[in-house]
Amino acid sequence: MPTLAALLGSRARPAYWRLRRTAAGQCVYDRDALGWAYEILAEGKSAAMSWDERNRTYDTSGKGYGNGGHTFGARLSAAERCALLEYLKTP
Repeated sequence: MPTLAALLGSRARPAYWRLRRTAAGQCVYDRDALGWAYEILAEGKSAAMSWDERNRTYDTSGKGYGNGGHTFGARLSAAERCALLEYLKTP
């Protein structure tokens, strides 16, 4: 999972995604979701137009790349998940 918010919100986990990058190629950190900013993709690696794009696509349908498991956050309400993320941001 690219962010703690995605880890806690198991129903909203993307199947296909890639990290958002700056023009210089650096990964962008998402301070609200506590993790790497990402873009949700409609299709996985098979839709990539280049090897570079394919290598940067995270496809959870591949063996060993699943996004299931760890559903403990599903028992929390949206407000409780938000409060937990805010707590984790404190020093």
